Amino acid sequence: MERVQVFGCKDLIPLTTYKGQSCHRHQKNLGGPEVEILDQIGSLFVYRSPTHEEAYKNFLLKTPNRVLRMIAGTTSHYSKKKLIELILQEHS
Repeated sequence: MERVQVFGCKDLIPLTTYKGQSCHRHQKNLGGPEVEILDQIGSLFVYRSPTHEEAYKNFLLKTPNRVLRMIAGTTSHYSKKKLIELILQEHS
């Protein structure tokens, strides 16, 4: 099991329990406003996976209109945006 040393504490704790906020043994605050600012800046560079709905919508955007019409169950000529709305309403 990988262990990490928390800033301000001499103990090594399991990486899975480290939250980056306080020492698990001493329960003292290990940061302050500086750490919060750095966390906010760092959160801009963290990849967040798209939700299931967002991923499905992105997939549908890359699909040709002919296939979208078959999925939506229509033969009318709608815009891609309208076809995607129909499909998402149908699956919700």
